[in-house]
Amino acid sequence: MMQQLRPVELNLVDELFETSPGYVLDFTNSTFAQFFRREVGVDIYDEAYAIYGGSKGKRLRPFLTVGQPRSIA
Repeated sequence: MMQQLRPVELNLVDELFETSPGYVLDFTNSTFAQFFRREVGVDIYDEAYAIYGGSKGKRLRPFLTVGQPRSIA
């Protein structure tokens, strides 16, 4: 069974993927959605991932904390 990511791991993801202030690498909204759809099988623009807001960075964090562990890995 996989464990949830710890806060220190989430902070590392933020640093690695430059998720502040709402950016994730050089993804556009469209390419971000396509990536998650194709590679993970997740609609990242589903309201379930809008807990903190609608930006890419604000959607990535809920995915990492509430997403299925197999999808996150």
